[in-house]
Amino acid sequence: MSIRASAGIFTDRGALYSMSAMAQDSPYGSVIMINNPKVEDPWGSYPGGNPLPIVLNKNIIFPTFASYVTDNPHWHPTTVNQFSLSVQRQFGQDWLLSVNYVGNTISHLINAQQLNPAVFLGTGPCTLNTVNGPTSYSVCSTTANTNQRRALYMKNPALGQYYGIISTSYDDGTGNYNGMYVQVQKRLSRGTTILANYTWSHCISDLWNGNPGNNGVSSVTPGDRRLDRGACDDAGQQSTDQRHVLTLSAVAQTPRFSNNMLRLFASDWQFSPILKVKSGSYFTVNVGTDNLLNGEGGGNQRPNQVAGVSPYLDNKSVDGWLNPKAFVIPPMGTMGNVPRNSLQAPGLIQLDLSVSRTFRIAERKSIQVRGESFNLPNHLNPGLPIAAVNQGTFGKIQTDVSGTSGLSAGDPRILQFALKYVF
Repeated sequence: MSIRASAGIFTDRGALYSMSAMAQDSPYGSVIMINNPKVEDPWGSYPGGNPLPIVLNKNIIFPTFASYVTDNPHWHPTTVNQFSLSVQRQFGQDWLLSVNYVGNTISHLINAQQLNPAVFLGTGPCTLNTVNGPTSYSVCSTTANTNQRRALYMKNPALGQYYGIISTSYDDGTGNYNGMYVQVQKRLSRGTTILANYTWSHCISDLWNGNPGNNGVSSVTPGDRRLDRGACDDAGQQSTDQRHVLTLSAVAQTPRFSNNMLRLFASDWQFSPILKVKSGSYFTVNVGTDNLLNGEGGGNQRPNQVAGVSPYLDNKSVDGWLNPKAFVIPPMGTMGNVPRNSLQAPGLIQLDLSVSRTFRIAERKSIQVRGESFNLPNHLNPGLPIAAVNQGTFGKIQTDVSGTSGLSAGDPRILQFALKYVF
C-alpha cells in the first residue's frame, strides 16, 4: 500500500488575446451601423455625413453610443491552489485499487462587468433629459430608449451620448473544484487487462469571461457577480461541471488454439471495448429577452421557478425535457430566482469496440486487420434542451430555437475498417 499527497500553487501570465478587444474600440477600430438606411443616401441620417475614410488626426470623430472595452491595468493573473491525496493498495496478484481526492481553489478569476448599463426606471410614463431637451415617454423603460437610460447619458447627455456599452474585466472572481477519483486496474495476465475509472466531482465558480468584449456579455446584474455564481462553464457558457463519469476499458486476446482450424480462424484476435457513462451536464434556463432592460440581453437572464412544481416533465424525452409550467418570466426590471447552470441535461452512454488481428505471412512481414465501432449499440445521446422560456420549443431537445433542424444529439454509430501491411 502507498499513500501520496501533494499541493501546489500555479499561475500564468494573461494572454495578449484577453486584451485584444481594446484595439477594436472607437474611434479608430469601431464598427459603424446605420439602421434603416436609404439606398440613395445611406449616410443621410448619420451625424456629420459619411465618416469614411477615417482620417487619423486630432479632429477624429467619436461616434454616438459607441461600444468600448477597458481593462484594469493592475489586474492579477489567475491563480490555482491545487491539492491531492492518493491511497493505493494492491490486492491479489494482478489488481490495484487507487482512491484519490483532487481539489483546487481558484482566485483572480477574470470576469466581465458593465460600467455603463441602462438603468431601469419603471414602466410608467416619465420625462428624460436628452440632447434634444426633455423628452416624454409613455413607457419609461423600453428597449427603444436603452441608450437614453444609460448611466453616463443620464448624468450628462451631451457627453454621455458618445458612450454605449463599456465592458471591463475584473480579477476578483473565485471558484473551486472537489473530486473523488477511484481507479481499479488489472495488469495484463491470461490475455486480459482491465482499467476502470470513476469520478464524482463538483465545480462551482463565478461567471468566467477571459476576453471581455464590447457585446455587453458580462454579469447579468452589473456590480453583482455573485448573482451569477453556479456550476462551472467555459467561455461558450457550456457547463464543464461533470458530476459523475465512469469509464471502463479492457483489452482481451483470444488464446492460440492447438487445433489447426481454430488456430487459423480464432487465435490471436484482440478485443478492446470502452464503455463511457456520464451524468448530464448543467445549463441555464433564460427568459430570452432583456427583461431587466439594462442593455445586457436576455441570454443569461433567468426566470422564476414556480414553487412546488418540478422543473422536469414526469416522462422526460426529446419531445419534452423541461416542464414549461414550472417557469414564469419575472416582472420587468427584476431577475428570476433560478440559479445559473442549475438544471441538468440528459446523460451519455457510449460503447466503443475495436477488433483486430495480425496475420504473419513471413518473418518480417504481416497484415493487420482492424475494425472499429463508435457507439456500437447506436444509443441515442440527446443534447441540451431549448433553454429560452419565450420560445415555443422551450424544453424540447432540438438543434435551434426554430426547431427546424432536427434533433440535437451525439454521434450515431460510426464504423471504420483498416487493413495494414507491415514489412
